[in-house]
Amino acid sequence: MKYSDIYKYAPKESALITGKSTYKASYGYVGKQTQGYNNFYYEYLSGGEYLQMVYADNAWKGEDAVISQGEMTSVLASKAVRTFIAPESGSVTVSGHCYSVKGQTEISVLVNDRELCKRVVEDEIGVYHNDSVSLSKGDEVRFVVKGEATVYWNPTVDYLNSAETLLHTTVDGYYGDVHPFYDAKSGKLYMYYLSTGLQQ
Repeated sequence: MKYSDIYKYAPKESALITGKSTYKASYGYVGKQTQGYNNFYYEYLSGGEYLQMVYADNAWKGEDAVISQGEMTSVLASKAVRTFIAPESGSVTVSGHCYSVKGQTEISVLVNDRELCKRVVEDEIGVYHNDSVSLSKGDEVRFVVKGEATVYWNPTVDYLNSAETLLHTTVDGYYGDVHPFYDAKSGKLYMYYLSTGLQQ
């Protein structure tokens, strides 16, 4: 029996989301070629100015910067930028996993012009970011890729700030619940749990 016989996964188009909810970048691009669907926009930074990309040949393009589904390609002259416009005011968690498809680069998350975080992405293992911030309605959260590189980055802006409920406890620590992890690159589903590392 093969893995594909057990697990079958095809990305599904997201319904329109409004208000204080969880917004994932893929909710804006799976099955859609629309600027602003579920509050995500596709831009490039050139000459110090953010400009909207145009959809052509199954990808968003601006000069030589390209955003195709979860992949973002930047060049020295123009940076690829995925932008989320806050639909409501509130406290959010901005998180994501970014890994290199080609090249080494620096990524950053900006709220308006303020840098929320910065990471260097060097390989296919990638980096994870998770930051809390208060947004006002209309604030711009930008996910920016610099340099000559392509990364895969499907970040989340979560108004619900969902906390994990721990069900498995021991006297010397706890084990978290079992979680699924879908690896988009390999197309495989993994199961894992978290622990404090203190268990005997």
